[in-house]
Amino acid sequence: MMRTTEILFSALLLSALAATPSTATTQSSSIDTFGPFRIEAGADLSLAAGAGDTDPVSDGLLVDLDTFLDAEAITDSGLRWGARFRLRAQRDHGRSGFADRAGDCALATSACPVSGTILLRSLATGRYVSAPRPDEDGRVALESAHVFVRGGWGEVRAGLGPGAASVEALPGVSAMRTLRLDGGALDPGGHAAIRTANTASGFSPRLLVQSQRIVGLRVTASFAPDADACGVDTCNAAREAVVLPGTTLTALSSSRLENAAELAVSFDHTFARETRIEAALSVLHADPADPAHAGDHTAWQVGVRVERDSMLFGLSLLDAGDYAAMSAGAALDRGQWRFGVEAGLSDDSLIHESQRAVQFAASRLIGDHALVGFAIRHEDTRFSRLDASGQRRVDTRDGVSVLLEAGLRY
Repeated sequence: MMRTTEILFSALLLSALAATPSTATTQSSSIDTFGPFRIEAGADLSLAAGAGDTDPVSDGLLVDLDTFLDAEAITDSGLRWGARFRLRAQRDHGRSGFADRAGDCALATSACPVSGTILLRSLATGRYVSAPRPDEDGRVALESAHVFVRGGWGEVRAGLGPGAASVEALPGVSAMRTLRLDGGALDPGGHAAIRTANTASGFSPRLLVQSQRIVGLRVTASFAPDADACGVDTCNAAREAVVLPGTTLTALSSSRLENAAELAVSFDHTFARETRIEAALSVLHADPADPAHAGDHTAWQVGVRVERDSMLFGLSLLDAGDYAAMSAGAALDRGQWRFGVEAGLSDDSLIHESQRAVQFAASRLIGDHALVGFAIRHEDTRFSRLDASGQRRVDTRDGVSVLLEAGLRY
């Protein structure tokens, strides 16, 4: 159970935000000029807490701060060029990005996913077994630092940033901002395992080319020679030394990729001014940098969103070899309120873990900058552990959590 003081603090915070008066402006970022550049900056701040059957990894309020700075200039011929920067800071429950220790395989034996003395780490999610949780109070990461040129033909980017699959990915339908069921940025329980985003290449230096949208269609392609950068929720970690309980020092297999090529196609069109349909399909192909991972890595992702009047529906699927996940969501908007339901499942054959989860949520916009949300989540997880004889067997974790979220956007 999370401490009662956390829930009380969150309740007071939500009450304070609910009392915030509505403003007339819809601006969500500051805009200024510097020489030929138009400068735009903004930030999202989210706070979250929860309580339930599953004990959290650590106590304390969770925080996610997402800031950006864009600088853009226009030539006499109408060509746009400039640079984009995105810096994120986060306090979450001991996760190294989305990665987290799963199960209780505490020994490097044939019953656990190991190759010799090297522990295997999921290339799709970064999750692994047989090692202590990361002891991290917080993380800060530069997730974008690239230059761009944009014209009537499209856009070219060079530098640090997400790959084509992430750029064209559709956000899942949810009533929550950071506590969404599918790949939420924050995780009060510390055991979230469902993520359909095709993000294995992380936030690495790359070249990205994106076309203009024509008749609703847009194509994006990217290439990263060495995907080894860590973001806040995605980490392509190199090998790191860890101490296994009851064993000598060993090394954790990296999830770093080389020659990460991505291709994504998206569609966005509103039919008869009533029904908006969005869809995205992406494929990522890369070479694992660690020889413990045999073969190459290929991941497919598809997503669909349908919006009509005040109703939204969404479906997303990911197939990444050892890891597969699916999620679906529906939401209803009523004034400043949004009510939503989400369901998802995942299966990771590498670390012998599967999860089924459902979440019911409601959120409300306060003025132009604030949001508050409340959710109830049920998670049913099957994972591996070693019994007294050293044999791997299946165990279960079944829990219900109550989640609170508050956010400010400027």
